[in-house]
Amino acid sequence: MKDRQTDAGIRTKPPQITLSADGYVRLTLDTLLTIQFSHSISGVYEDTVFSAGEGARLSITYGYTEWVSTSKPLLSLGWDWQLGVSQATLQYSYCRLGRHYSNVMLIDEHLRDLGAPKTAALLESIIDLMRWQTEVDEHIVARYA
Repeated sequence: MKDRQTDAGIRTKPPQITLSADGYVRLTLDTLLTIQFSHSISGVYEDTVFSAGEGARLSITYGYTEWVSTSKPLLSLGWDWQLGVSQATLQYSYCRLGRHYSNVMLIDEHLRDLGAPKTAALLESIIDLMRWQTEVDEHIVARYA
């Protein structure tokens, strides 16, 4: 990591990324954005069937995925997904569902926690920008075929 310069012009070393006693790995958003994540595992939850009227049933597929950093200590990002089908095109797609689970706590430039709600919002934005769907699909198809 590069040194950073404070408002007073003093160069300081960024904090070393370590696992905290509470299980979180604390790091800034800028640092997080430099870290590569790779697919660890994905799976399918048991299908849920909803009654859509007489004689009709709707089956929805839900699953989970976890991605880990290629750096140490390991950072973990996981989330649930839903497999949706477009009636118009008959194509399916994966979309993130609900909140993520992670061991990341984002901090500000003064090394203060941003807090769980702000960290969650930022991590979920990052997840939504990741191109995870193809890799999850390949894993699910290979695992359950």
